[in-house]
Amino acid sequence: MKLNLIMAVSAITLAGCSSSPEVAKSMPNPDTEVVFKRVDISQELNASYCDMNGFSRFHESERYYTFECTTGNKFRVPK
Repeated sequence: MKLNLIMAVSAITLAGCSSSPEVAKSMPNPDTEVVFKRVDISQELNASYCDMNGFSRFHESERYYTFECTTGNKFRVPK
């Protein structure tokens, strides 16, 4: 009898714990547009200064972003 009672209480407890969690409806990431703009800017810089060869380095300072192309060209962009 005790075993049946323990099994019943365990089943009820586990059933309550195993219910699916509440999940908020997904909403668009507000930063997605910012990310796409940055990618567009990066591609434009790559085309203008690096002849589409890509960047080898990037550095951020207090006032500038410094890029170095894989070809060795360096340029700075103010913030």
